[in-house]
Amino acid sequence: MRKAVRCIHLVLGLVAGILLSIVTVSGAAVVFRDDIDWLHAPAVQASPMHLTDLDATAAALHQRWPGVRVTRLLTPVATGAGHEWWLRDDKGTPQLDDDESWKAFTDPSTGSLLGDTSGSSLSAALAWLARFHHNLWLGGTGGVLVGAAGLSLFGFVITGLWLWWPGLKRFASGLHLRWSSGDGLFYRDVHNWAGILGTAPLLLIALTGTMFEFRWMRAAVHYGLGGGEADRPLALRQRPQ
Repeated sequence: MRKAVRCIHLVLGLVAGILLSIVTVSGAAVVFRDDIDWLHAPAVQASPMHLTDLDATAAALHQRWPGVRVTRLLTPVATGAGHEWWLRDDKGTPQLDDDESWKAFTDPSTGSLLGDTSGSSLSAALAWLARFHHNLWLGGTGGVLVGAAGLSLFGFVITGLWLWWPGLKRFASGLHLRWSSGDGLFYRDVHNWAGILGTAPLLLIALTGTMFEFRWMRAAVHYGLGGGEADRPLALRQRPQ
């Protein structure tokens, strides 16, 4: 049994390690994407008593980019600076690949355009990394692979804990760090300590990463934490076709 679990642990570690080492770099870019995009506009400090009319600002954006539609708007409360408009041009075609999206930043006091990411190679690279992070640029298949990597990481941590667990009576012996021992025991102890210290963050990464890709995991966590139908989040509600 122990030998079989050890083999499973090694396989899951390879699968999760390869995919997660790739998406970790793109994930870091996604985390700081908004901050990097704001480099296209100077920071502003708007007075909440003198905010411009949003409809007028939107009309000015439509005049600058005819055919564009606003998909999202972040106010100074969220950005800490000006208004952040997420814009998309469908190009009049049903194909999503033909769409062009970018951000525009406006002064909340005057409505003037501060900057935009249209045509920015840096913003395009960040958008590429964001899509790569979620589905490896493979569409639904890539999403399944990323979700499977999360499940592999979850299984990797659980099997590692099972292999390490010395029992309650010998629990203290499982925490020893044999500095001068031969036969690789020191490296084994370091490996165990790294696994113990990384258990919580790795499980959190595995759980939340899998929830991004699999609806059933989101539902299991929601109801497992005592949630019900009345407070079911948008990510779990049935959407009309």
